[in-house]
Amino acid sequence: CATSARPFNIILNKWYKIEVEMLCPGTVIPHPTTISRDLQSLYVGMSKYVAQYL
Repeated sequence: CATSARPFNIILNKWYKIEVEMLCPGTVIPHPTTISRDLQSLYVGMSKYVAQYL
């Protein structure tokens, strides 16, 4: 992720999954590919909006 400079596959880490389960039991963590695809789609959509705004 851009903020922490960590790759999306950090969510596959065993300890990350344990932490998420502890904080919010039952949460389904998406695959890194899903996150990457969704962010690309979000970026494309928002960049068009920002371009129109400017």
